[in-house]
Amino acid sequence: MKYSKSVILLLFLLLSNLLWANPTTDSLKIKRLKNHVSSLDYITRQIDNSKFYLNLTKSYCDSILSIDPANQFALDFKNKINLTLATCDQNINYKIELFPFFNGFPDYMGFADDPIEYAYDASLEKLLSSKYPKVQNGPISGTNISSIVVRNSCDDEMFEIVNQILLKQTNHYIIPKHELEEILGKNTATSLINGNVDAEAVSLLCEKLSLDRLGIFNVNDLDVIDNSIWLVQSEFYTYHTQQGFTEPIFTRGFNIDKRSFSIIYILLLLIKSILLIVVGNTSISEDTSATGDSLVGLDKLLASILSISSWLYTKSI
Repeated sequence: MKYSKSVILLLFLLLSNLLWANPTTDSLKIKRLKNHVSSLDYITRQIDNSKFYLNLTKSYCDSILSIDPANQFALDFKNKINLTLATCDQNINYKIELFPFFNGFPDYMGFADDPIEYAYDASLEKLLSSKYPKVQNGPISGTNISSIVVRNSCDDEMFEIVNQILLKQTNHYIIPKHELEEILGKNTATSLINGNVDAEAVSLLCEKLSLDRLGIFNVNDLDVIDNSIWLVQSEFYTYHTQQGFTEPIFTRGFNIDKRSFSIIYILLLLIKSILLIVVGNTSISEDTSATGDSLVGLDKLLASILSISSWLYTKSI
């Protein structure tokens, strides 16, 4: 009897855990998928509403709806994406998706280094060229000020690269970690560097270094999608001993991993497309008796060939 009660109790506990775990797991999945949708929404707006990435965003909306069919966030985003696709349907970069590549490879595609490095390069370049009037009427990079670098979500290797970039490309005195540890103690300095920027620690730092104002760079990995698309954020703000913290200015950068795809193959596709257009135009100019129907047919043929080439390209993602 005692054995039966134990089995029943065990089954009850297991069932309770399953019932509690499933909603929690689904909630975490939806949160992660929503973050992907928001990230891709930002990225697609930066790259002329690319059809491929709009459809990728829509696929994540579908993933949310497979968990929660009534999710209003996903339903609204799908409607927004469908409207954008319909609006842009006649654009030249929609009809011939390789058209934007005629001006060279986009800087948001990474072919050599880690994509996250390219993403932070882009984000920091924009940030450092921005003006921050609370310090001076000029780019942040030219400001003569002592600053610290902190992170919310950024691994040690990338964080060190960010520090090196700021040391090389700004006039700021970047206070090194060992100096922070000497002033604040190891635990407080580590907590500060890892994003716990509290007024007490920063105020003590200003006092010990005789500073009226301290600059603060904060870097953060916002999202990684399918381990191939990186979105990051860099921000800058200051702490003043009399006024406290100022409003931050932030910039974002993203990069798409293309290291597994041959640049030579993309060049061949582009050359092929250009040759087809040149041959097509030559044929049209030589054949003065060409009818309107044949011109339309040639235009459709070229568009189809270029679309197939771009399809092969997007399959590499």
